[in-house]
Amino acid sequence: MENDSKSDNIVIGPWAGSTKKSKNDKISEKDKLSSDMDYIDKVAEKVMVQVIHTLNESGVNISSKEFIRHVGFLDECVKSIIYNDINYDHPLTELVRHLVGATKSKDHDKVFTSFRGDKMIEILEFINGDNDE
Repeated sequence: MENDSKSDNIVIGPWAGSTKKSKNDKISEKDKLSSDMDYIDKVAEKVMVQVIHTLNESGVNISSKEFIRHVGFLDECVKSIIYNDINYDHPLTELVRHLVGATKSKDHDKVFTSFRGDKMIEILEFINGDNDE
């Protein structure tokens, strides 16, 4: 009987034109950034479509100029959440830290948030030049 072992006939790739990438090939920083930004935009869009749809079903006028402004701001807030989650900086992150307080319950099971309107007024007065200096 012939020997069934054909180990001396094995050819190991990859070959020219192979589409499978080596494990050592890494995505460039530029491509990673582009991919991450696409991901952020797609997730934020899904969230915002659902929010707008729900508000419309609840009788909110979604065609007013003020609504559109609020949605634009909310969209950036959603993006800020995702940026933070995947370790990118976003300008709204610091603003949120100043404007929203977060405290844990005594048993540490829940987190309660509160909007700090007083800080918002201070920021708006500064922007509008109404500060007493």
